[in-house]
Amino acid sequence: MPTLKRKLQNKTIIEEGQVSSTESPMGWVNENGVWKIDINTIETEKVEARSATEKNGSENVLYGPTKIIRITLMIVGIVLYTFNESKNEFEFRWCSVAAIHTLITYAWLNALMVTTSIGLARLFLYPIPSPTSGSHEMELMAVIIIVGCLFNAWVEVFNLFCNRHTFCKFINNLDSLHKKTGFDLAKGLRKSSFILMIFLGAFILAMLVAGVFGGQSMQGIVDALTRVLFLVPQEYLNQETAAVKVVHVVMGIVIGHLFVIYKGSLFVFVAICHVLQNALRDWKIQLSNTLEVIWGVEDSPSATKAITGRRKGKERDSSSVKAVEIGKRHAVSMDQLVQYHWDVVKSVRETEKLFATTLQCFYATQVVTLCLELYLVAYRVSVGEEYRREEVAWQTIIITQTFVVFFLVSLKASFVFEECHVARGMPFGTPGEIEHPKIYETFHTEVA
Repeated sequence: MPTLKRKLQNKTIIEEGQVSSTESPMGWVNENGVWKIDINTIETEKVEARSATEKNGSENVLYGPTKIIRITLMIVGIVLYTFNESKNEFEFRWCSVAAIHTLITYAWLNALMVTTSIGLARLFLYPIPSPTSGSHEMELMAVIIIVGCLFNAWVEVFNLFCNRHTFCKFINNLDSLHKKTGFDLAKGLRKSSFILMIFLGAFILAMLVAGVFGGQSMQGIVDALTRVLFLVPQEYLNQETAAVKVVHVVMGIVIGHLFVIYKGSLFVFVAICHVLQNALRDWKIQLSNTLEVIWGVEDSPSATKAITGRRKGKERDSSSVKAVEIGKRHAVSMDQLVQYHWDVVKSVRETEKLFATTLQCFYATQVVTLCLELYLVAYRVSVGEEYRREEVAWQTIIITQTFVVFFLVSLKASFVFEECHVARGMPFGTPGEIEHPKIYETFHTEVA
């Protein structure tokens, strides 16, 4: 009769009657000496699940690490939910301060969309270059970039209202996933959030510095944006009065507000991808440890007899080997691994649904913006038009941040998609297509 010669380090085969209530069976040896694993026979361990929940604590795993992002977006008015400390979860209430603030922001964005539509029509029908600027192309590029930010900000707030309950449920489900599985979802999240917010703040600060010290050309760009967004006539902007300077300051604040809403919503997506990346990494670690336990069999006489069923010359059935003591390794039963992976896959698909509209608008506007920026650079170089230093600095900042955000969002999304293997023969269909008990049928495994 064949024997299994794989090693099980620091593990002990426990016979029937010696299994504790917290140990789960990993499989058995049939009459042919073959180690079999049947997921349907593995018992779920409620005691370990409860102890894992107590170990992970009751604090919401995303509440602390995402605080800087949440506070920043709360200031600009796109945080629709509040945190209920008694329930330890995020929830949506129409009468909350956050919801009212977001409603005001949405009304403000709607008003800007109306005025901007009128301003764009006037700009293309009756182009009036600012007398303080020497480049109409720079003004046009600035207008298209800011209008793109306005459109993306409006779409983000609209999408937030449409998925208000779904988003809160999704965030709470991530916390439940952490407590259920023990995955360290918040690993590196606080540091990543700080880096994203520092990048956003540095970009806005650089834009303000370029606007203040940029001279006549930057003032012409601000004038063009004021004409389009606020419908202020050029004759009024030509005056050297304190009121005109106040209008320019207000215009700068509005531009910064739109940038924070637009880029901040994308950074929320990046943060969630970071959480899902941690979940996939920890699940792979659990899978590796569990398979190491299952495939390794201690090459000793007593273990070999127990496994092959030849102790005292008698064949032993599947109940002779009930469990494997896994020692210090962080391994779980296969049915738990399948369930954990199903939970992660559902989170990935929910993320895709929540941010699908945001990402589609982002990629569409980013492609247009990048093409326009590169075209204007090539055009001005080809015609031999002289670049001012402030124009070079401003355009360099814009192109750099566009490439960085585009690369960051794409990299995070592609990593999660590839690691999750959603479209690569996973034994899961879309949610609702496969009933939960059928998941386990795919994982009947027999190892010779």
